[in-house]
Amino acid sequence: MKRRIVMAILAAGAIGGYAMGFHGACHRHHDRRAAFERHVAEVCVDAARRTDQKGASPRQE
Repeated sequence: MKRRIVMAILAAGAIGGYAMGFHGACHRHHDRRAAFERHVAEVCVDAARRTDQKGASPRQE
């Protein structure tokens, strides 16, 4: 009887641990993607500012 209770607690802990791990990984994915998008926007803005400072006219097509 005691052994079954211990096994049930350990199994519940393992399932809960995996669930928390997947949940955390999902949230980190969204945070990493948002950080990458901010980085790309910053690079684009910096490139546009450098172009404006050099006085180069934008290409017209």
